[in-house]
Amino acid sequence: MTTPSALQRAIQNAQKSIVVMIYREVGFIPEQPGLDDILDMADLVCHPPEIGRIISDKRRANAFFSERNVPMPKLFETSTATEAVFSNDNNDSGAAVYTVSTGADLSPDRYNTSLIDTRAEYEGEQYYISVRLMCVGATITHTVMRARPVSEGSPCVHSKNTPVDSHLLNDFFRRFVIQNMDRLQNIADGVVAAIGPGFYSHDILLDTNSGEIFMAETGFKFNNLAYRNLMDEVIDDLEFLAGFKEVEDIARRSVGPFLQMIDTAQKRNRRLDADPRR
Repeated sequence: MTTPSALQRAIQNAQKSIVVMIYREVGFIPEQPGLDDILDMADLVCHPPEIGRIISDKRRANAFFSERNVPMPKLFETSTATEAVFSNDNNDSGAAVYTVSTGADLSPDRYNTSLIDTRAEYEGEQYYISVRLMCVGATITHTVMRARPVSEGSPCVHSKNTPVDSHLLNDFFRRFVIQNMDRLQNIADGVVAAIGPGFYSHDILLDTNSGEIFMAETGFKFNNLAYRNLMDEVIDDLEFLAGFKEVEDIARRSVGPFLQMIDTAQKRNRRLDADPRR
């Protein structure tokens, strides 16, 4: 459905209505008049606009999840850095980032957090690493291992920075993901407790010095097409994508967790459009 009126008709004509809101990108939160009232008519709602507004605002999301015991990097709201800081645009996705040294000025308009040391070594070279948890509700269906050579000079890790090297990525996956699955599951559980079930991608930072694990951000996402296309020549060798190589595989393997997500929500007698004010 692309219009509130079409959604209203579908809800009214359904015996049970489950609405999954789909967003294009950060900043494209649906704001049509009357939409909230129409969503209130549904039995279950995933990704309601109010939750979209929270997670699209990095500072707001950090405070929101921190208050609900989801581990987030320390947020700086001071004018001066008292330790090394990672500075990002507060709202934009994929915007320019930079690090700020201790004692330097901080821009109040940016999203400033502690710089998490995610460096890990592979065959004598240092890489910044991160892992993306792909979740249906609280179920981690699969993970996406990402890395970036430290020699590139930026701790910001995206799919496009990740070397197409199955040996490197599988090594990091075994060392930092498999060994921490219980704690990663705790994060997935915490997010659902905070904002309700949905289709999520949680970007995780692993402090390779202290062993601490943080959620950098979360988003509404079903698959990682850009990553899959980038890794095409080694896709069959990536252990963490076994059974999740194609979108059809992801859809098929997501059915069970999706039904479980709905069943859990119904047993708790709660709506999927969790009220963030609770």
